[in-house]
This record gives sequence, C-alpha cells and structure tokens, in this order.
Amino acid sequence: MGDSLLITRPEYDPTTYYLSKWGEKIIKEAKAKRMNVIDLWRDKANRNRVIGILEKRDPKLVFFNGHGSENFIYGHNNEIILKENDKKAVNSKIIFSRSCRSAMVLGQNVIY
Repeated sequence: MGDSLLITRPEYDPTTYYLSKWGEKIIKEAKAKRMNVIDLWRDKANRNRVIGILEKRDPKLVFFNGHGSENFIYGHNNEIILKENDKKAVNSKIIFSRSCRSAMVLGQNVIY
C-alpha cells in the first residue's frame, strides 16, 4: 500500500454530520488509490488518538473535518484535537482542514 491518510469525522450536530458524510467519499477515493486510511469517526475523533496517530504512524496526508476557531481544530463533541503547540505532530504532513477559521492563526503558526 501507498502512503497513509488520517481523516477525522466527528459526527454530533448537523454540520459535523454533513462533513462526516462527505468524508466517506474521500475515504472511498483514497482506498481506490491504495492508500492506508485511518478513519477517526465519531468519538474516535479525539485529541489522544489524533496526536498519537500523527506522531506514531506518521500519515503523510491529514484531513480534518469539524468545527474550528482561530487557534484550534475541534473533534467529536467540540474536544480540541489540534492547537498551536502541536507543530511537531504535523511537521512534514500535507494538511487539509474543513474547519472554520482554523487557517487564520493556527494554520500559520503550525508551519515550521
């Protein structure tokens, strides 16, 4: 298999439900490209799992879905899953984030 994709799919309100369903299409396409998919769905989209997988399994592509703010990306039930001091965890990764406002400050500050 090729590189890995980590995708977060919290699903607890209308917005995250919608993003989670669209994420299914991403997963299907990644598997068709023979990528190893790590799907953190619903309560698996939590900080411990996200950071652990980023650091230990080193996926090359990361796809965050969920709510966001200028300083955080949120997972299931609005748990913070990524913040500015997580630079080491996201180093050398391609990151796509569908989370409001997270590129304004967080996106710029996690880049080395």
